[in-house]
Amino acid sequence: MLKDLIYKWFYNYTASFLQNDDSSPYALKYQHTLRVAQNAKKIAIKSNFPEADINLAETIGLLHDCGRFQQFAQYGTFNDRLSEDHAELSARLISSEKLLSKLNKTDSDIILKAVAFHNKKTLPTAELTDRELKFARIVRDADKVDIYHVMANQLKNPQIDHKTLFLNQSEEVAFSAPILDAIKNQHIANIEDMKTEVDFRMIQLSWVFDINFPASLELIKTQGNLNYLIDVLPAKELVKDELNIIKKQIDYEK
Repeated sequence: MLKDLIYKWFYNYTASFLQNDDSSPYALKYQHTLRVAQNAKKIAIKSNFPEADINLAETIGLLHDCGRFQQFAQYGTFNDRLSEDHAELSARLISSEKLLSKLNKTDSDIILKAVAFHNKKTLPTAELTDRELKFARIVRDADKVDIYHVMANQLKNPQIDHKTLFLNQSEEVAFSAPILDAIKNQHIANIEDMKTEVDFRMIQLSWVFDINFPASLELIKTQGNLNYLIDVLPAKELVKDELNIIKKQIDYEK
């Protein structure tokens, strides 16, 4: 089964990165990847996907960030703006490793497109088939669900590495108006408008406006990580209205 071969490749490929003297950034992405794969599987099962599609969703989750390891090794950052687009890097790695060589073109295209587009603000819906859209959306959801988990757990750690976690953004507590405007209009905020750490946090919170499956919303609510991220946001009283809009989107508040 392709899924089993991809797991074997992933374990072998990441082993050398995890053996580095400072392996913590790699370990963060390693664990994130495994959880995203499981999130995709859970969402697919809850959404009544057939077994073959459940396996395909899990496989995409496992591959979605495979370029992250090379990215950090080469650039010392996970910030795409200071390095290169990690989703496109991941898609190129999948191709160069010939991981999908035994797969039919239809499913191969589904995987490559889902990986390449998983981090984009919006999907190019006109360029994708309905089936390609379905899998692109599920991995985007699975990724967001776990990023909330990662952020919440990291913020609970007193030894938090702000430099890595918040992409070297300023710790000044200042919210950029375009980001707040996007949330008021129930849109995803633009990363190009990010100037501070709290901007970074608000952008991530705005992702709730791009959750596609009811099962994904249920995971977010059950895990409680989004609510925690709202609770610990610095100066949250300054953006109370925006936070209420986000809470209502996830149905924390009726």
